[in-house]
Amino acid sequence: MKKNNYLTIKEFSNLTHTPIDTLKHYDRIDLLKPAYIGENNYRYYLPEQAFLLTRILFGVKAKVLLSEIKNIILDDNPDKSYNHYININDNLQHMINELKAIQGTIANLKYYYNLTIKNPKEKLFINYFPEWFIICSPSLSLNTVAGSAESNIADNLFIRGFHNGMWPHYQLGCMYTEANIKNNAFDKPTYCLKVDHPEEFNPDEIVFVPNGNY
Repeated sequence: MKKNNYLTIKEFSNLTHTPIDTLKHYDRIDLLKPAYIGENNYRYYLPEQAFLLTRILFGVKAKVLLSEIKNIILDDNPDKSYNHYININDNLQHMINELKAIQGTIANLKYYYNLTIKNPKEKLFINYFPEWFIICSPSLSLNTVAGSAESNIADNLFIRGFHNGMWPHYQLGCMYTEANIKNNAFDKPTYCLKVDHPEEFNPDEIVFVPNGNY
């Protein structure tokens, strides 16, 4: 007979939005055991077990192995748990960076795809698309160089844009990384120049800028 406050596995599944098969699997591997097994062998859970399930699902979403999740829960050591979650956070950040890189690749593919729709592939770079590509100088530390060094770096970058007897259509720009801005480090600018003919440069030097904003 069902005891007070106990939930059937179906009720617990609905409460936690977790498939019944998943709950049964967690029971089989001793990760989340039912609070009570009825005489009919039905599984029953207490509502507060949802908190433990949340910890499990958090680890699953973070791509942590179930065996590791089980060890963390069984160990019940706050220091080890904290360090483990720090590692999880680092792994998540790595995954975020990879996903952003994939998004950037897709953005490039979309851009080039749209170009191929409007232009023959063999003439893509003959057209004038200065707003889409830039070359950059190394970061410059203004506190450690002579006054002329900044101008020299900027001038050299501008000269590199010279092509077929013509100067680049767009002037130099100066930009800062997100880290520079966050740390108020405005003494380390990076110069950039929009280029009219990106095919003339090493692909590793070219930065594709979606929407032409930089």
